[in-house]
Amino acid sequence: MSNTRQFKKMGSFKVDAIIIQIEKSFYRLGLWHRGEEATPRESAKKLFFSVYTLLLPISLLSGVSLTSEGKEDKLFLIEAAIMTVIMSVKILYIIWRKDEILQMLDQIGNYSIKNASEAKRINHRLKMFMNFMKIFFSCSVLIGVCAMFIVPFIGSERKLFFNIGFPLNWRHSEFAFWAAFTFILTEVALSAISILFSVIMWYLFLNCGLRFEALGHDLRDMGIIEEVVDVSGNKRKISKMEKENQFAKDLVAAIKSYREIIDVTGHLEAFLSHIHSTQIGFSGLCICGSIYCLGYNKPENSMEFIIYIVILTYNIFDVFMITYFGNELNLSSDRLSYCLFQSSWYEYQFCSKSILILGERFKQPVELVILKLYPLTLELFILNNAYSMFNILKTFAERV
Repeated sequence: MSNTRQFKKMGSFKVDAIIIQIEKSFYRLGLWHRGEEATPRESAKKLFFSVYTLLLPISLLSGVSLTSEGKEDKLFLIEAAIMTVIMSVKILYIIWRKDEILQMLDQIGNYSIKNASEAKRINHRLKMFMNFMKIFFSCSVLIGVCAMFIVPFIGSERKLFFNIGFPLNWRHSEFAFWAAFTFILTEVALSAISILFSVIMWYLFLNCGLRFEALGHDLRDMGIIEEVVDVSGNKRKISKMEKENQFAKDLVAAIKSYREIIDVTGHLEAFLSHIHSTQIGFSGLCICGSIYCLGYNKPENSMEFIIYIVILTYNIFDVFMITYFGNELNLSSDRLSYCLFQSSWYEYQFCSKSILILGERFKQPVELVILKLYPLTLELFILNNAYSMFNILKTFAERV
C-alpha cells in the first residue's frame, strides 16, 4: 500500500432539501410552532390535530359494534382501525416531539467526509434514496385518492370507504353522507403525514449507516498523507516521523468520529424504540388479518380484494424498510474491524495498544434493539409472530 495520496476537498453533507421541505410543511400545517414556546393559538392547533387524528380509529371501532354486517366486514373494520392506530401514533410523535426530531436531523444529517470519492458515492446513495421516497409517497397518495373518490361511488348505492360509526345517519341523509365523507377524506389526508414521518425515520437510519461506511474508509486510509512538494516544486520524501504523526492524528479523529456516531445512533434507538415496537406489533396484526381474509374469507368483490392486498403490501413494506436499514446499520458497523485491519497499522508499533483496544471494540457491532428484546435485523421476527397470530385467529374462527 502506498503511503502517499493526493487529498481533494472534503465533502460536506447537510440535511436534504426534501427533508427541509417536509419540515416546512409541518410548520405550515400548524403541527409545529416556530418560536421556542408555543403560543396559546399554536397549542390549540396541536391539540386539535392530536384529537382529530384519534377520531378515525375510534370511529372505525365504533363501526364494528354498530354494524349489522357479517364477521368479514367487522374483521375489515378492526384491521383498518389497527392500521390507523399506527398512523395516529406517528402523527402524535410529529406533533409533540418536534425538538427531538430536529435535533437528530441536525446531529445525523450534517457531517463532513474527508475523501472526495467517498463523498461522491454517499451523495449518490442519498439521491437514489430520496428519488425512491418521492415515488413511494406519490404512489401512496395516488392510491389513497383513488380509493376515496372512486370506491364510494361504485355501484347503484353510494357507500363510504369505511362503515364508520358517525353521529348522523349517513345511509339515509344526503347531508350526513357528505359530512361523513368529508370526515373520512380529511382523516385520510391527515394520515398521509405519517408517511412523511416514516421517510424521516428511514433517512436517519440511512445516514447512520453511511457514516459508519465513511468511517471505515477513513480507517483504511490512516497514515496515508498527501504528497509533499518543496519550494522548487519537486516532491520530497516523507519522513517516518511525519507518517507516524499523521497516523496518530487520523487514529484520534477516527475514535472521535466513532464515538460521535455511536452517541447519535443510541439517541436514535432510544427515540424510536417505543414507536417501532408499536408499529411492528400492530403491523403484525394487519399482516395476520390480511392473510387470513385473503386465504379463508373470500372477499366479496374485487375492490375488497385490492384493499386487503394494499394493506398487506404496505405493512410488509413498512416493516421491511425498518429492518432493512437496521440490518444495514449493523453490517456497516461490523465491517469496521476489517477496515482497521486493512490499514497499515503494523508499521506503527507506538500505538499498537490503542489499535488492539479499538479492534476489540469494533468486534461489537451496533445492533438496534426494540424494547431490549428484539434485534432490528432482516430476520423479520415480526413475520414469525404474525404467523403465530394467524394460526390462533384461524383456530378461533373455526371454533366460532
